[in-house]
Amino acid sequence: MRAHGGMPYWRLFRAGWRRQSTYRLAALGGLIANVTFGFLKVALLLATVDAAGGSVRGYDAATMSAYIWVSQGLLGSINLNGRSDLADRIKDGSVVVDLLRPVNLVAATYAAELGRALFSLIPRALPSIAIGALVVGMAMPTEPWPYLLGLLSVVLGALISIAACYLVAVSGFWLV
Repeated sequence: MRAHGGMPYWRLFRAGWRRQSTYRLAALGGLIANVTFGFLKVALLLATVDAAGGSVRGYDAATMSAYIWVSQGLLGSINLNGRSDLADRIKDGSVVVDLLRPVNLVAATYAAELGRALFSLIPRALPSIAIGALVVGMAMPTEPWPYLLGLLSVVLGALISIAACYLVAVSGFWLV
């Protein structure tokens, strides 16, 4: 029997959110790391812009600062290191339980990981960008399109990173 509707996936999304929000000190540590490395990157790249005469490949100091702080803020949401609970469950065999559940394994993985990624935006991305804007300053778009396209890019980036991690994890069926 298969589950009908999106309710199980909504619950998995919320479970991913709750699981990530349980570790509030880890979120604070992630924010401190983002801000610390953000200041290091700002010092290095703004010195590069200054040494190049005020612009590097179209980036002036304000746009370079925006690039740095937005990229630092997104580090928690976009899974770049490939960690996945699914890989561990495949390795120890407990994925069999997941395969017996009346939900699609791919969709269930997406739902839980999207909950995790969305939670990571709140304590890491928003404060990092705000701190960068207040302390260093940054160029902000004046039209709504960059914000809409930026939001779309973040969603697509999260979906692509989840897909890549999923593919690496399920390769364990053949390689482990």
